[in-house]
Amino acid sequence: MKKLLLFLTVAFTLLGCSADEEAEQEQGGNAEQEQAVNEGDVKDTTSVQFQNVEVVVENNVAKITGEANTPDDAFYYMVLVGEKEIQEETEVPVDGEADEWVDFSIEVDISEDVSNSTEVPILQLYAKRENGDMVNPNYIPIDLTEY
Repeated sequence: MKKLLLFLTVAFTLLGCSADEEAEQEQGGNAEQEQAVNEGDVKDTTSVQFQNVEVVVENNVAKITGEANTPDDAFYYMVLVGEKEIQEETEVPVDGEADEWVDFSIEVDISEDVSNSTEVPILQLYAKRENGDMVNPNYIPIDLTEY
């Protein structure tokens, strides 16, 4: 009985010590993360929002209209079919103040190959950070079905 009591006491002591070490490591890790965030206090305000986006396809030309809101002076788009880029990245200048919705219009030529494809072309609208990373991508299918 004494051996069992001694064993349980040692086991609980070891468990208690290891739990304290884990808590200290977590607190230390959080402090390191906070320090890293504070050192890089440069705020990235790159963003873009879209609303009232309409896509109309006539004579193999997709006409995309809508409104954009971005603190930057431009946003970007490309058109993809699967993984293939059929319209390379294009910049769309935006004339307006931050938090102001600005009308935009884009025209994309749709080739005969894309029209006959079983895959749907996707319009991708987005902003870019200074380092070139894509921000807030929006994916809009271009319906080529004629009714």
